[in-house]
Amino acid sequence: MRVALPAQLASLSIEDAHGRVWRQALGGLADRVTLDPVKERPLSSAGAEPDVWLTDGHAGGLNVDEPLVAVVHEVGWTTSPLRRFLDPGFARSVAAGTAAGVHASAQVLTPSEWSRRQVIDAFGVDGERVHAVPYGV
Repeated sequence: MRVALPAQLASLSIEDAHGRVWRQALGGLADRVTLDPVKERPLSSAGAEPDVWLTDGHAGGLNVDEPLVAVVHEVGWTTSPLRRFLDPGFARSVAAGTAAGVHASAQVLTPSEWSRRQVIDAFGVDGERVHAVPYGV
């Protein structure tokens, strides 16, 4: 299986948590599929067409023809306790990007059942499209 992804996901720094999570996930996937980091926009694969695209679900959707799988770590900013600690502009921006990513995706992966429920509740998507896959699996 050929999995395309935006090149910036493959080059995130391991110095921050987001980068470490992506590096671990991609490292595990590389043993099972062919990863194809793509740099140019509009996104297109230079070699063989990918079977699926993998993306950061917080960054919005991708303009691709193949099925899109988005990874959404959490949507805690939708809860009142966390929302009060966030800059309103940041909360609006991340919410809009995540909503676009979730709705553009054929499937959504989350790290826990709690995050899965948050995504379903916050964005009103069919639970059959959202899957809890713990980090490290």
